[in-house]
Amino acid sequence: MVGWIATLSNHPELANRLKDFRTASNLTQAELAERVMVSRKTINTIENGVFAPSVVLALRLADCLSCAVEELFELKPDKGREE
Repeated sequence: MVGWIATLSNHPELANRLKDFRTASNLTQAELAERVMVSRKTINTIENGVFAPSVVLALRLADCLSCAVEELFELKPDKGREE
């Protein structure tokens, strides 16, 4: 864990649609970052799959983008897991 974020390399099963929701809301990375109180670089690294946000940040992002956390971030299907 690096500060308040974890590397996605530790979570390869996590997919995100942050960029899709941000651009649909006509926000730049800098504007979204300011609204959720992080740096633009943090938004960039989340969008590019370098970092996974904390639960608190994921909730802030979802609130700012008027969507559910599950719409922004989801687990990729695990082919080996039984339902």
